[in-house]
Amino acid sequence: MNERRTSQRILATSLVYELTGDFLGVSLDLTPCGIRLGVSKNFSHFDSFSVQIKPFQKKESPQVTLLIQPLWRRVRNRKYDEIGAKIIRVKQDQQWQELWDWYFENEVAVRKLFSVYERRFSVNLMNPNKLLHGYLKGERDFSQYDLKWSNLTGADLGGADLSGADLSGADLSEARLSNANLSGANLSGAALNNANLSRAALNEANLSKTQSQELPEQWHRVWEIVNQDTLGEALSKTDLNWADLRAVNLREANLIWADLRKANLRESNLSRANLSGADLSNADLSGTNLSGADLSNADLSNANLFMADLNQAKINSLTKIPDKWRKVWEIVNQGAQGQDLKETDLKGANLRGADLREANLRGADLRMADLREANLSGANLRGADLSRADLRGADLSKANLLMANLNQARLDGLTNIPTK
Repeated sequence: MNERRTSQRILATSLVYELTGDFLGVSLDLTPCGIRLGVSKNFSHFDSFSVQIKPFQKKESPQVTLLIQPLWRRVRNRKYDEIGAKIIRVKQDQQWQELWDWYFENEVAVRKLFSVYERRFSVNLMNPNKLLHGYLKGERDFSQYDLKWSNLTGADLGGADLSGADLSGADLSEARLSNANLSGANLSGAALNNANLSRAALNEANLSKTQSQELPEQWHRVWEIVNQDTLGEALSKTDLNWADLRAVNLREANLIWADLRKANLRESNLSRANLSGADLSNADLSGTNLSGADLSNADLSNANLFMADLNQAKINSLTKIPDKWRKVWEIVNQGAQGQDLKETDLKGANLRGADLREANLRGADLRMADLREANLSGANLRGADLSRADLRGADLSKANLLMANLNQARLDGLTNIPTK
């Protein structure tokens, strides 16, 4: 088949018979690896079986026999269901190619006939070429799209929203799906060999019947972490680089020497996790709970620790961590009473409950810092930027707030702040 035929799903309204000669239903569309059928309610095949297909309009077309494996079934109306099946083997290769030739040569007539069965079976079709064209024009929202059996080999869909999309049986081999939202997508039976799923969201995605050799072990592991309970999970030396692990529960997980480079761990729970020797360089750990985590010998160079909870986290001299966040760790775990922190960058730091009594924070950058229940009594905050900082329950009694910026700072009835 030429390149055009292997790059899209085609309309292919055909009569479909079992080898016994019994009428089975009507094919709706084809790809080189899959077929979609409209069948009656009494359809009962679950295992692989053989069918013969023949187009309505071609009176003398050869019978083409296919061995197919049903993958999914969907109720369409009171009379008919829709099924999708993987083509395991094609008999009469020459006739199969002739059949495809005929469908392309008679596309207009086939489309008219399809519209009849589209109404009868209540089905719909999304041309993958239309999707790719839209993507090139800047469209990114393809959520809930019906892309069953689509040939998207090598497609660039980075950053696309495919949440809830039906990609069952689709060929996504070597596709770029980095940063794509695949949450809730149906990827049952899809081919994903060599696909780039770096930082793709896989929560609640259906990967059933996806062959392990078609999906790299790394992404199967990511899917398991995102969708299953991993409390105390043994993940030492696991390759999770570029993984989207947002808001996952990895509490007490064993991640010794794990590869988490550039992983998205935003707002995840890594409390008491063992991350000794792990590579977290360039990882997004913003809002992550790292309380009690073992970060000894870990590499956090260039990691984003905005609002990360480092309370009781274990760090040693071999831990590679930006100076700013090492200082935050020291303040949280060792206290900073009376320390000179003049003009220190503490923007976005989680300093909840920190001891900063009488500390010199003159001109310090504390924008968006979490200072809930922090003790800042007697601290010098002259000219400090506390805009959008959270000061609920903080003690600022006798603190010097002359020229301090408190724009949009959060206070509550428990905040002890000088009246003048």
